[in-house]
Amino acid sequence: MYLVTTYNMGYYTNKLYYDCDCLNGERLIDERVKAFGFVGNDKIAYSKLDKGLTALYLYDLKTNEVKKLIDFGKYVFNDIVGREDKIYFSANYNNQTDIYSYDLSPEKIYQITDDEVKELGLFIDNDFIYYSANYEDGIYNIYRLNTNNKMVERLTNYLSGGFDPVVLNDKLYHLVYDHEGYHLSYLDLESAVKESFVLQGEFTQVDFESYEIYYPEDVQVEKYTFENPYIVPFPILAIDTEENILYGAGAFFISEAMNYIGFVDAYSYGNEVYGDLSLTFDYYTTNSITLSLIEEDILTSFYVSNSSLLYLGNTINTFVGGGGLFRNTTFESYVLDSIFQIGPYSVNNYNIYEMGIGITYDSSSGINAKLDKPFVVLDTKIDPYIGYEDESIYAGTNVEKTLWRPYISFESGKYRFDGIKAGGDVKYNFGQEEFDYLAYIQFDLSIFYWLNVPLQINSDMFKPK
Repeated sequence: MYLVTTYNMGYYTNKLYYDCDCLNGERLIDERVKAFGFVGNDKIAYSKLDKGLTALYLYDLKTNEVKKLIDFGKYVFNDIVGREDKIYFSANYNNQTDIYSYDLSPEKIYQITDDEVKELGLFIDNDFIYYSANYEDGIYNIYRLNTNNKMVERLTNYLSGGFDPVVLNDKLYHLVYDHEGYHLSYLDLESAVKESFVLQGEFTQVDFESYEIYYPEDVQVEKYTFENPYIVPFPILAIDTEENILYGAGAFFISEAMNYIGFVDAYSYGNEVYGDLSLTFDYYTTNSITLSLIEEDILTSFYVSNSSLLYLGNTINTFVGGGGLFRNTTFESYVLDSIFQIGPYSVNNYNIYEMGIGITYDSSSGINAKLDKPFVVLDTKIDPYIGYEDESIYAGTNVEKTLWRPYISFESGKYRFDGIKAGGDVKYNFGQEEFDYLAYIQFDLSIFYWLNVPLQINSDMFKPK
């Protein structure tokens, strides 16, 4: 069980994962998790944030069932520990920090401490709750509370502070703070007690206040309603390889929320008329279809693809796609693509992996295969590769550097400027015995929340044809 903090578009999110023998090797328990702890051997208690409020949940590792124990309210769970029938937690509530217990059988909350002292860093061992608190002079030291007789014993006497106790083999491991930072220390429990006192009063039952969270987007949709797309017209003025001037016009149509985009255009040269109609949309898979009028022929192409995460002894990002091309009613060619990224992970916001394999088969040109191994050096992504294409072996390296990542958004993220990156690629083809290169600078933009629009200026634009 582990908590991962991810950074995306300027926001941090805590995700709780369970490392298990499941299909992809790990199971996402929940997001926006603040604290968690084991309850026995097969349950997890965790706190979750939503719209500034906090709730406590119990997750069963065997059945995958989730139960809300404490509703969302104005409190913060600092630490959570537990055993089979009871959960202990430190919480900020009613302007003070105290220890509470949640009995799972009667489903009741009890307040263990009720004072101005802050009790943090809980750990349970048998009938004792170990914690760090600032009982004297505002200095944190390690204490333990006997839940049977309410006896509190002070175990350390630091002037600089003791934190995060853990008991193992009759030794108390903890962190000690001084002017150089935190240090791991331990002492024998048998001789650790410095002084003791008894908590006054009983463990009182309490009820946490709850607040209803209103989601304005939660509305019932009676029937499907077509979303009017945005229409963006554009002119066409181009010169083909025979230096003929082509002119015309077209328009993009883009969805704001339903993940589809397309365009239509028409242009001509003399008596020749050309046109295109293209649509890309997400429905179970990512699908695209294009119709093109070229002289007297109608070309129809389609492509279907999907990405998934597999676990076959290691996590594997997979991309599989395929498509075909018709000329009028004659089937001309087809293509099959596959990409496998073994062991994906992130370094300094660069998405890299242990090994990458890409294989493409095109019925008109044959097999193209590529093997690469990216890594990060000096905050720069370097990706050496070797491949096979057109009956020739090639090798090269791609280099990419993030120059600026401001994540500037407009209209609550509807439009974004994510940043600028620069890179290059150098490749040598052993069959043709020649080098090729590419240098570029790219501006990463996003529109309508979902559509990434990378604007790239590269050296190929300035190479002679």
